[in-house]
Amino acid sequence: MSQNATSHQPEMDEQYISIVLIQCWEDYLTFRTLEKTGDDVWLCNFLQWAQSLFLKRSYNNLKYNFAPLTRDFASLLFENADLIPIPANDPEVYRVTVKKLLNNPKLLIIFEKRNQE
Repeated sequence: MSQNATSHQPEMDEQYISIVLIQCWEDYLTFRTLEKTGDDVWLCNFLQWAQSLFLKRSYNNLKYNFAPLTRDFASLLFENADLIPIPANDPEVYRVTVKKLLNNPKLLIIFEKRNQE
């Protein structure tokens, strides 16, 4: 491995992790009607991921690798994650946020559009 590649390895690792996480969001939108875990479980996890500063930072450079609906979904996750304190001393805050999110017209439109594709 070259010295240049080695010196940038931490950034490359962050980028790789970010791509995997965002791809999970895209996969969720694609398979959510087939998968039986349930929206609540996934969205609680996704909100926690969206609280990550390195994911937010990486996302701005990576977002164009993903479908427009995934970008809309990510924006909604980041927007809602910003309302949750870090650290969240009461995990109930995630469930409450998810409940609100599942009634958010923006999310319902994303789900509807994805189902039509």
